[in-house]
Amino acid sequence: MKKLKPIHGLVIFIIIYASLGLINLQYLPVAWNDEVQNLDPAIQYLKTGTFKSIIWPNPGADKLFASYPPLIQYFHALWLSIFPADVFFVRLPFLVLTLFTFILLYSTLNRSKNLKNTWLPLIILIVFALDKSTFELSRSVRVEPLILFLLSLFLYIQPKRWPIIKLTIIGISATAHFYIWPILIVWFIYEWLQLTSIHQKILLPIISALPWLLYFYSIDFQFDTWTSQISMQTADHQITSTDLPHSAVANSLFYRFWPHYREQPLNILLFWSIIILTLSFSFKKRILTQPRYQNLLALLLFTILLFAFASPQYRYLPPFLLLALITLPNLPWLNINTPKIKYFLIFIALNGFFSFGGRHFASQIQKPQRDPVPVYDFLSKHIPKPNNSNKHLIIGDAIGAYFTYHLHRNSRASHFSNLHYAFDYYPIDWEPFNKVFILTHDSLPPYGAHFIAQYNAANKLSLPKWALFFAKGQTYSGMNLYQLK
Repeated sequence: MKKLKPIHGLVIFIIIYASLGLINLQYLPVAWNDEVQNLDPAIQYLKTGTFKSIIWPNPGADKLFASYPPLIQYFHALWLSIFPADVFFVRLPFLVLTLFTFILLYSTLNRSKNLKNTWLPLIILIVFALDKSTFELSRSVRVEPLILFLLSLFLYIQPKRWPIIKLTIIGISATAHFYIWPILIVWFIYEWLQLTSIHQKILLPIISALPWLLYFYSIDFQFDTWTSQISMQTADHQITSTDLPHSAVANSLFYRFWPHYREQPLNILLFWSIIILTLSFSFKKRILTQPRYQNLLALLLFTILLFAFASPQYRYLPPFLLLALITLPNLPWLNINTPKIKYFLIFIALNGFFSFGGRHFASQIQKPQRDPVPVYDFLSKHIPKPNNSNKHLIIGDAIGAYFTYHLHRNSRASHFSNLHYAFDYYPIDWEPFNKVFILTHDSLPPYGAHFIAQYNAANKLSLPKWALFFAKGQTYSGMNLYQLK
């Protein structure tokens, strides 16, 4: 019998992660608001030829969506021009990108002199992969899986002399989100300084800027619309932009993690350790001008932006964790092979397996209650089809959005283009709509809404009490359908 090697462990882990991911892709989680909010502008583009959305409250978004950097919208539009706008297929490319990120992360770590031919690259990969934020974002339909893939791709090819490819990756990454710009700026400067000819120093920055130039051209250089929407979005994502009146320090160093990491409290210690090590190595060693430490400078600037200015959202953490897990083990002042660090990482990995496995187990037990297909049948039965001169609106639970996308894609009838979706907590222009339906788990008073039906999914299996801890959020079962008066 051959001795088990780290590469065998990698293959086994990727197979398990991919298999569970595919099995539960449309069930874990159920459709949720941020998912359809990120998706809707691309859906409207495929229907109308314009990126727009009534889901977003930003000024003018119902005419032209410019509230977010463009990469995610173009990615959704390209993918959904081929595949149906169904929960499984919408999430599928993000799972695939996540798996490629894992392989790139492992490969980058495995070539490190400090880690090569040990199990540490696999342990570090598992720590990253089973981190609660990484796992949840892998099927979130947000831009983060794209960001993680692009960052891991650049880090993998970083030692190569491929300036055109590297500056192209930087340029595309810049259209993903502004919060990763500190990383990209550092990488751009170091790559630009290594260019040897004047022609390259002039032409290659144009390559990096080209994605943004093409985007502004596509929106007819409507800078006023873009500025107003981006400004509103930026104001909502500052460090004090939270529902609870915490201080900036408390938001940054505690509420950024808690209660999100209740299942994985050791991960909070990991993030705090990364912050301390980054600041310590950066300011004590004074080596940030040396090209071989460019990733440490990028990590330092990213740490400052993230923990001093950015809103305390968990979705910003995986790019930070990815860069740190590649950068810190390669520094000469950190011996990651010490037993204390090894055991600490192993405990975090085991904690991640418990959390990850519990979430998938809960999803399978609740499968009948999480299946979107019967919900489509329920809504088709109870929501009347608008004719060509009427418009109907569904508000409330996010599965209502997928229902409208499902109909638009799977029917040739023109009246389905008159069925729309919006959130129930943002201001809505009611005038264009003849009938408004709300899909909610709440019970509404009879004077404001007419009850139509309740969706219930039979389930022979009950979830054990311990598994309820992992079954976050609601299922579709118990949703009420009303028509607003």
